[in-house]
Amino acid sequence: MVQCIRDKCPILIEAGGGIGVWVKYETFELILPTDEEKLNLLNIKPEPDMLTVNMGTFDFSIGRYGGVTFRNDVNYQRRAIQA
Repeated sequence: MVQCIRDKCPILIEAGGGIGVWVKYETFELILPTDEEKLNLLNIKPEPDMLTVNMGTFDFSIGRYGGVTFRNDVNYQRRAIQA
């Protein structure tokens, strides 16, 4: 995707590093990725000019997904920034 954008226009490209929760649509079960899965998804080639990183933990306490915590602890944040 990054290369397609670069081929069409000379802009700075920022990719989102907000790797979130997946939903199993048959059961509406939330699937939380591991830190390793999140880091692997940040390995974007070719690299964008900038990458956002979620710097904190999120609480999905709404509706049917109440009580689900998406952790972005300090160790993960450090690894994501260095990736």
